[in-house]
Amino acid sequence: QPTSIYVIASNFTANTHVYSRSLQLAKVDAEVTEHGEQTLINAIEADDIELIQKEVSRIVSKVPEGALFLWGCTHFSLVKNVFNEEMNKQNKMNLVVDPALELANIVILRLQNLQN
Repeated sequence: QPTSIYVIASNFTANTHVYSRSLQLAKVDAEVTEHGEQTLINAIEADDIELIQKEVSRIVSKVPEGALFLWGCTHFSLVKNVFNEEMNKQNKMNLVVDPALELANIVILRLQNLQN
């Protein structure tokens, strides 16, 4: 189990501290820090490649060594390759948790159950 979890999310989500509270309720014994990264989300929506690369570089540089890196917004999956490249460039070996794929699988299962 990681001792620290570094969460990036929208500003709104980060300010609600939903991840910290949920992990605390699940009795996860780790220091959780939540960071609003609305600038990156806006850059992704605008398809601003230069700003995306700049923001990803800044974010990756702040992720503590050994921390679990949790993407708390499905936008980040859209630039997964940029994150991977930057993490390699900065020699970051953090485990990344991207809930977007898991969320998609849950939706698929629920839709299949509705059809049955």
